[in-house]
Amino acid sequence: MLALIGMPRSGTTWVAKAIDSHPDTYYLHEPDSEARLDIPQIINAEDNEQYLPYINEYLAKIEGVDKLKVVGRLPFYPKNYFNSLQLNFNRLSALASKSLGQFSQSITKGSPWLIKPGKKHVTFWKSIESMGRVSLLAQARPQIKMLLLVRHPCAVINSELKGEAANKFASKTPIYENWGLFEQLLESKTATDNTLTLDKIKLMTPAQRLAWRWLIYYEQLLEQAKLDNCLLMRYEQLCVEPLAAFAEVFRFFGLTFHQQVKHYLKASTSSHSDSYYSTSKDPAKAMHGWKSKLPAKDIAAIESIIGSHLDNEYWNI
Repeated sequence: MLALIGMPRSGTTWVAKAIDSHPDTYYLHEPDSEARLDIPQIINAEDNEQYLPYINEYLAKIEGVDKLKVVGRLPFYPKNYFNSLQLNFNRLSALASKSLGQFSQSITKGSPWLIKPGKKHVTFWKSIESMGRVSLLAQARPQIKMLLLVRHPCAVINSELKGEAANKFASKTPIYENWGLFEQLLESKTATDNTLTLDKIKLMTPAQRLAWRWLIYYEQLLEQAKLDNCLLMRYEQLCVEPLAAFAEVFRFFGLTFHQQVKHYLKASTSSHSDSYYSTSKDPAKAMHGWKSKLPAKDIAAIESIIGSHLDNEYWNI
């Protein structure tokens, strides 16, 4: 089993589709956002034991999370475990479900009629919910390989504020006013070390709140990246050196750097779309767009909170 875990708006979908384009992988798109984990967002390593039975049961059934948003993420790529008829049937079925979903929400929330892969496949799933659960996942499944993806905080926060302003998110509560989430984040070592409280957070600007959220998750990921079955990769590194960086990712996953993946990388970086959820992005524009869009006062506020973590070669290109 393979996993990609990263913060929202960190390029996870682009990276996930690169891994999905490999002919041996079976991709599940954010299953823990559809069938949510009933455990805390932040779990410190010393507390793993009490959650192991729950997470073991969840992972054993993860391929059963077959909602359209999870298993119907197009495009579908040729796979070694499907013949052309099976692949085309799945493509048509997913397209039909998405088209009919414009007229009925019950269809978009339901499960499309798809042919499932046989035994010879590598399960791969992406999460933007479980940044604080990596050590638990690693303990529950020692054989799992997890790619931890991070992106410059200003790029992430700029994208999130842009999304909120354009009503791109399903929740009516802005992410920077999700007090329930912030209460969970206050359980982290980062929050404790910095004497953060919910009252203090409520006095901050949206950019400041999101900076603390980013920092809490980032320090969790940095600590968890020390585990043997984890690889930390910066989005900017993948943009600057896509072939070399993705080759490292596939070596870590134990997969060949297949020609089909290289074709995807070339196609997805050869054009640029400003569509909010597009995976076709010019690397330079994707990396640096926030510099001309995020207000200077927000950049200064974010940098004052994140501090030394911004001293990285790929974040200073």
